[in-house]
Amino acid sequence: MHCPKTLKISLILFSLANEIVSIVEVEENITEWKLSNGVTLYLHTLPDSEDSVYVYSGSQGGLASLPPALRAAARMLPATYLSTGLAGLTNEELKRLMSAKQVYVQPHVEENLHYFAGESPANALPILLSVIHHSYQNATFNKRAYEQVRAQMTLEQTRYAEDKCQ
Repeated sequence: MHCPKTLKISLILFSLANEIVSIVEVEENITEWKLSNGVTLYLHTLPDSEDSVYVYSGSQGGLASLPPALRAAARMLPATYLSTGLAGLTNEELKRLMSAKQVYVQPHVEENLHYFAGESPANALPILLSVIHHSYQNATFNKRAYEQVRAQMTLEQTRYAEDKCQ
């Protein structure tokens, strides 16, 4: 089995080094990697992806798993996340790092699913995985960012409702 050279690495999540302990070809263009920390990754090779790597990490749950009182807050999560720093980095520092390395990460909260979707060049995969890892493990709540998102969403919903009533 062939694994692209740029992806045959020990995956480093900032200070957590995880070795690939097994690589199994599940089917054509899909490879299963087992890491030393118990995590299973699936590598789906896309013929047209060139140097880009796409990562999706999440689980079932989403809005349906929350009590009704928390669903509005969950809908604000993606915008709030993008306005908050991560793992000791300010929002601006994180944006600069991700921009410089061409790393993109977006949180999603759907009815029955929540996940992070990301994209980067193959050589920035460790940074992409680090951002996703820290999004799970070291996310911080920034009340100011939350209040700004809440105010903006309230304004947008009010404008939408007013437009529909006219």
